[in-house]
Amino acid sequence: MVNSSEPVDVNGVVDKLLDSIRQLAIDHDMDEMPVPEVHEEWEETRGILQLRGCINCTNGRLRSLTSIQRTGDANLSKRGDHLVLKVLLGFCEFELEYEKCQATLHRLSVTSGLRASVQTNSIDAEIKIRFSGGELKATISHIFLAEFGKIRVHTGGGIFSKIKSRLLEIVARHFQTQIRQLVNEMLEAYAKKAISQLLRLDLDKTEIRRGVYKSTGPAFRVHKMIFKALLLVALASVTAADTVNLNQLADQLIASLQQVIRQEGKDELVIPDISQDWHEKWHHFIKISGNFNCHDGRFRSLASIRRTGDASMTTQGNKVILNVKLGLGTLNANFGRCQAKIHRIGSMSSKVDVSVDSNSIDAQISLTGQGTSCVANVDHLVLNQLGRISIHTGGGLFHKIENRILDEVAKSMHGHIVGQANDVLAETARKALPKADLCNKIPH
Repeated sequence: MVNSSEPVDVNGVVDKLLDSIRQLAIDHDMDEMPVPEVHEEWEETRGILQLRGCINCTNGRLRSLTSIQRTGDANLSKRGDHLVLKVLLGFCEFELEYEKCQATLHRLSVTSGLRASVQTNSIDAEIKIRFSGGELKATISHIFLAEFGKIRVHTGGGIFSKIKSRLLEIVARHFQTQIRQLVNEMLEAYAKKAISQLLRLDLDKTEIRRGVYKSTGPAFRVHKMIFKALLLVALASVTAADTVNLNQLADQLIASLQQVIRQEGKDELVIPDISQDWHEKWHHFIKISGNFNCHDGRFRSLASIRRTGDASMTTQGNKVILNVKLGLGTLNANFGRCQAKIHRIGSMSSKVDVSVDSNSIDAQISLTGQGTSCVANVDHLVLNQLGRISIHTGGGLFHKIENRILDEVAKSMHGHIVGQANDVLAETARKALPKADLCNKIPH
């Protein structure tokens, strides 16, 4: 089992890669990227006027590709025989500028510069990592400009202001098609080259002489060594989960949780009383009214909590996250005293039993690295799904209004009872967590 005294810095892996991508863009003078020219004719009707014109833009540049940065925590997970590193990126500055744009409206013509800025953007990236034949291998699964937000167009006024909506439509279409494709091709090429460089500690001397790689020297070698070390630590930490029985650790935590629930007398919960006055027609014309009320309700058994699926572990930034599906082996309730009354017919008392055929609890535990220490936390532990609810009465009058009682019971179960159960589960889980000592048992 691998248990590093330092948390795995998955974000650091991504940041080192981005440093290299930015350096490659600088080395190849690609902070600003040339973009295709725009040549479009258009026409539209405004009232009784038929308008025609054209727009021609040349000498276009897109900037700033070196402003690429990580916009969220990286997520590292194991998939088969390899690791998958996922992260969202974005450009701090994303601006298109045409040095010369000519707008023509009938016989009027004006020439000006055009600048278009993108307010938000998002880049989706995924890297596969594996250790094979004694070598560390990393490949780009994908890296692409997934979306961009509102585009603002800035011109020199005049005719441009008259056709601003048309101009915005043309620029947006240009972004969606040609520019997005160019950016995606550039991102993929530079990301592949950056990974290739970072994984090779000894550069080919002929490539250095030819100027293929300008990022050389001691600093770059140290940079690469750090990147490889980060990848190896991440690889070792996540694959170490194979030698750690996560299910066994989850079961140990559950055993501690069951113990705390019993010690604090939280196995059974008190259910609020329910009551209802009702009116309806029997056989379409007989008006009937009545009421029912139930008291002394009990819900059980929180101590029957158990694991219902395999535990899984992922790494996100400086966190190791443990997810597991749980459930209550016994989930039922009963009301010790219920009274049903139908006016002019009679009344009776009985107890009512409630059963739920299935349930599901979603649990997530995180281990967060803080310097050389580790902090374990219950992110959530929630009873989030109840199956079919059934009630069992003593028959008689209860049988005639069984559906009404069932509706009230189901409303109480899905509302107050589930909320109360979740509060107790979260509170007792926080008390049970230190006993499981996950920080010393799970790689982080």
